[in-house]
Amino acid sequence: MALQEVRVIVPKLGGKNRDEGKAFLLKEMTAYDAEYWGGEIGDLFIQYGLAEVVESGMAGVAQNIGKVFNSGGRIPFAEAHRKTERLMQCVYVIPDKSKPDFVRQLHETDIEDPDTRIWLKRQVLELHVNFSTLLSRLVAALGLSSTTLASSLSDTQTSPTPSPPAYRPARHQPRR
Repeated sequence: MALQEVRVIVPKLGGKNRDEGKAFLLKEMTAYDAEYWGGEIGDLFIQYGLAEVVESGMAGVAQNIGKVFNSGGRIPFAEAHRKTERLMQCVYVIPDKSKPDFVRQLHETDIEDPDTRIWLKRQVLELHVNFSTLLSRLVAALGLSSTTLASSLSDTQTSPTPSPPAYRPARHQPRR
């Protein structure tokens, strides 16, 4: 089965949006990339006392992605931005809607409104939610629960330097 793709057109987002009507192609991450990214996001939530989100898998992450940026200052913005920026690698631009099969890599200048970037990240997450419950499976495989994680990481919330992540996916090592 091929990786999923979906074409989206930016709707009117709030007030005046300079990207309204622009077309984009969203491509699903490979299973390897989704597992790795899911582990990193899981680490981020767990590290900063938001472990309850991890149990509900990618659906929970999609529903609670706002907590990454609105965590009461628990998650530094630069770190949250770095982790969620991976989602933008799944976004391609369709520069001419009359030629929907012509797509190209997204350039920094293709998006003019910050709300569009946030909307696109949510759309990419929703694309993946239908095909993966990665984080909940990781938690279950590790035999953990959100209450166990939250209590074991309770000092993280007040600590100036976060403790090491509870889970770090192994990096792919070539076979010899």
